Amino acid sequence: KLTMARANLNIQTQINEEFLRAQDSGDVRLLKVKIQDEDLILDGIVNKVGTPSDDFNTVLLDSIADDQALFVLFRASDDSQESSPWCMVAWVPDGCRVRDKMLYSSSREDLKRSLGLGFFKSEYAANQRSDLTWSQYQHSLDRNFDADVLTESERLVLEEKQQVQAESAVSKSSALSVLPFAMTSEVTEQLNAFKEGTCNWVEMTITNEIISLVGFRSVTADDSLQSFIDTENASFIALKLPKGEESGDISLFIFSCPENSPVRVKMTMSSSKASVLAAAQQLGITFDKTLEIRDADEVDEAVRSARFPRATDSPVPGGSSAAAGSHGKPQRPGRAGTKTKVFKFKVDEA
Repeated sequence: KLTMARANLNIQTQINEEFLRAQDSGDVRLLKVKIQDEDLILDGIVNKVGTPSDDFNTVLLDSIADDQALFVLFRASDDSQESSPWCMVAWVPDGCRVRDKMLYSSSREDLKRSLGLGFFKSEYAANQRSDLTWSQYQHSLDRNFDADVLTESERLVLEEKQQVQAESAVSKSSALSVLPFAMTSEVTEQLNAFKEGTCNWVEMTITNEIISLVGFRSVTADDSLQSFIDTENASFIALKLPKGEESGDISLFIFSCPENSPVRVKMTMSSSKASVLAAAQQLGITFDKTLEIRDADEVDEAVRSARFPRATDSPVPGGSSAAAGSHGKPQRPGRAGTKTKVFKFKVDEA
């Protein structure tokens, strides 16, 4: 069976700039992005008219053409406290060219990563106008997909999603041909120490497109890592600990992004993750898994699950949906006594 190659298209900087403005203003309902030649370019911006459900049924439909594929970045929530209000709608009509179908399917993940995965609560694929209703979209958030009943575009999205989840974090950054950021001499020194095993916790941040050092330390598997997490500022952490059930160590890359971080900081840090991974790779450092956490109290459980992968029997969030892959704000646990196991962090398997 042939696997789908990543398109590796250029992403116009205007898309990132306007997406950031849309986050700040709160007035934008959707942004249209299309593929032109070898580039992903901004094709239009539409402001809110009504509620998300009303605009999905009307404004969104008015924004598409029957013979032209399109990405629509749709604000699916008007809650100002919602950290992941966006849905990526992949409109791939049956009448468009086969090449376009392949390009749109294989470039979807790259676009989301450029803008920041954490801003998207879901994805939705459609190839007929009748698919583009709010009720259909809501239904897609809950249902478990049977591959035999998926549309062609949904199958393409599902295959690409499964392929991406199977890649390691380093493979992802390499596939995107990321140009690594410059790093300070302090970061280089401590990452080399991390590689040699003289320290196993290196914390970094991005300052003016430069990877700078926040701090470093040596920790043990018995330490409570929660106490080391900054609850106010986003950061990247390189962590190495013994594997739980096997010999050797496991190297983890942790993206800590507190809920109360400014939107601009969230977007900058999220879109910089691949560059930091690529910079570490240039020093000969690779990571077995990457973790994303929103609260300090998530880190110990996240690391434990990475070290003891067979200890958890629940799937990674977003692993079973095709048209809707949730990367949104993790849900809080329910009432006391519930048997539902809640995972608030996201693991990228190597």
